[in-house]
Amino acid sequence: MHSFLHVVSGDGPHLLPLATVVEVLPMVTLDRGTEAGGPRYCGLLQYRGAVVPAFALSEHDLDPQSHPEWMITVVRSGEVTTAWVVRDVAGVLDVPPEQLVQPVVGGDGGLCVVEVDGALVRVVGERA
Repeated sequence: MHSFLHVVSGDGPHLLPLATVVEVLPMVTLDRGTEAGGPRYCGLLQYRGAVVPAFALSEHDLDPQSHPEWMITVVRSGEVTTAWVVRDVAGVLDVPPEQLVQPVVGGDGGLCVVEVDGALVRVVGERA
């Protein structure tokens, strides 16, 4: 069984592998800095003595400071810690391995989706 944190962005639902989720925080002030941090970069998060880059899951969520009701999900993959801005956390979803689909799209075999309530939902981050 694979476990995911079911989150919602401006583009709809996404799944984060639960094993990578460190903590879900209420929205805090992010330091935007002077550098462009790449696509969907929202700023830097001061997190437990470390500085962690925060990114939006959707192009519609690039101004999280205007939405104090949103959340920040801190994830760690190996030694890399990042944060995702999310509008809502829908809960934890347990998925049997046979429900994970990894279609090959444009030569990218890293895409993984799960059918949730009749819709395909993308797994963000590591392959499941």
